[in-house]
Amino acid sequence: MKKTMIHMFFKVLRLFNKRFFVPFVCAHFYLTKVQHNRLKQLCGIENKELESELNAHLQSTLQMDGPPVLFASARMAFYAGLLAYGIGPGDEVILTGFTCAVMCNAVLRTGATPVYADVNGGTFGTDATAVLGCVSARTKLIVVQHSFGIPADADAIFKAAEQRQIPVLEDCAISVGSTRQNQMVGTIGDMAIFSFDHSKPLNGLVGGAIFVKDKARFQRVCEIQAQSPSLPMAMQTRQIKQVWHERRLYHPGLYGPLLAFNLIKSVLLKSKPLFLSEDGDGATPTTQNEFYSYPSKMPAYAMQLVLWELQRWPETQLIRKRFLTELLSLFDRHQLGGLIQEAYRSPDIVPLRLAFCVHDGGNLKRRLGRFIDMGWNWFERPIIAGNKDLSVFAYVPGSCPVAEAIGHTIVNIPCHVHKRFQKSLLKTLDWVLCHYANDVRSDTDLR
Repeated sequence: MKKTMIHMFFKVLRLFNKRFFVPFVCAHFYLTKVQHNRLKQLCGIENKELESELNAHLQSTLQMDGPPVLFASARMAFYAGLLAYGIGPGDEVILTGFTCAVMCNAVLRTGATPVYADVNGGTFGTDATAVLGCVSARTKLIVVQHSFGIPADADAIFKAAEQRQIPVLEDCAISVGSTRQNQMVGTIGDMAIFSFDHSKPLNGLVGGAIFVKDKARFQRVCEIQAQSPSLPMAMQTRQIKQVWHERRLYHPGLYGPLLAFNLIKSVLLKSKPLFLSEDGDGATPTTQNEFYSYPSKMPAYAMQLVLWELQRWPETQLIRKRFLTELLSLFDRHQLGGLIQEAYRSPDIVPLRLAFCVHDGGNLKRRLGRFIDMGWNWFERPIIAGNKDLSVFAYVPGSCPVAEAIGHTIVNIPCHVHKRFQKSLLKTLDWVLCHYANDVRSDTDLR
């Protein structure tokens, strides 16, 4: 206990003294007091007109054939899609072994079994060969994941799935707007999900959407949404406060001290849940949550936030693409361009994060951790944001060797950084990469 308290004290001290510390959340810095008051007015109410307006914008922006169905999170939308296809006990759903625990638990809640296919080291997305090796007579759905803004190379999956009449869902939670062979992510599969979590490309703080091509199954998802309750009023109130909290404090000059304060508060006070974080352990069809229902409807305030995000999306895409170009130039200048996946060189992707692997990833992460919140570094395990014992998600160690190897070496740099802070981050990264490149050359010379 004493050691834990000492460790926490020094951690608080380090965080408090950080004067430039970049989060992996791009807050709504454009938000005005008037807009925030609008969010307050929407708290706890259902607004069908706003929902229809958002659905139309999502359909148009994401180039989909029909409107989406909205839920309080993408995992809930995924769960509704599973139910619409009648997936349950005895069935298998193929996920990428480079995913979040909430996806696994959505499958487990139906009584079905998640089967994990390995990741593709070139795209960090679903690997076609691995998926085809996992298909069995019990396979009822294949999930194709697009990671960090890079479209998965999944042509073989779509072709094989069509031949075997297995539906495919595209997981676009961390990829929006990117195209491959002139087709935008999410438009090819039978279903597609998008997340509006505050760490995702379109920040609604919470929320998710599912697109379903089959009309009968689309109607079933609509029925599930209609039968779902709203998030509790008290939770929505806390979330709306969080939106303004992030707008004021989630910038590099205050983020470190803020985390220090939050750490102290977590020890001294028992706070009520803010985010939908029930899925740390494995779920079952009878798993209940004491704070909100699963699934739940997307709050109206979150719909409004995503609508504002979509209105800014054309400019946002360009800003993130330009920042990626500057990051790539920085790596090239320090002769580290070989670390970066070739997929990032394509002008057709809208990046969320620049992810790459280094043989001493821990060393570089420690350096970057002085300036970037590397506690949000994805995917250091095949299943993140959950119990360390992956067997609770039906994962078998060694079943995804590429994902397991990447987890030890992967490093993320945020690309959805507000333009006000990009110059400072680039200057900081220039310093970090310069020292890292010198160390690499020194090690090479010693050998």
